[in-house]
Amino acid sequence: LHRVDRRQRQMCIRDRQYIENDSLLMLLKSDLYRMAFNPIFEGEEKPEINTHTRNKTVADTSKTLIFDKTKIHFYRESNWEIIVSAKIKNSRFKFLDTIHIGEKKGILENIVKTELKANSITIGNLKHTTLFIFKFENDILNEIVYKYGED
Repeated sequence: LHRVDRRQRQMCIRDRQYIENDSLLMLLKSDLYRMAFNPIFEGEEKPEINTHTRNKTVADTSKTLIFDKTKIHFYRESNWEIIVSAKIKNSRFKFLDTIHIGEKKGILENIVKTELKANSITIGNLKHTTLFIFKFENDILNEIVYKYGED
């Protein structure tokens, strides 16, 4: 049993590749925020009751924007709003003017200047708290996932 677990873990690691690149991460985030303001998205908001510092209870807002198979999730407190997650599955949305669903892996390779051997390429920061995950099938991009606040 131990051998099977270890082998499965190695296969999983082999199928993922992590690239730490803060400047690229900032450009991708900028494109995601620009994308989120596209009027084609329909949104729904719901209140989130939270207890913040000094035991103050406030109503924050969780917002989800949806277009076709693409979803962007926001979280808003009284004076700020942030995208906490997104799943891009529509070729209409582009990152860095060239990366979009249906594109070949070589486009991302040219941008990161690294050979991409895995089907799941994560671009993130040192602490792994902000991540863009590019998921490929047969070297064609089929999903882009964004996660913020993960450890």
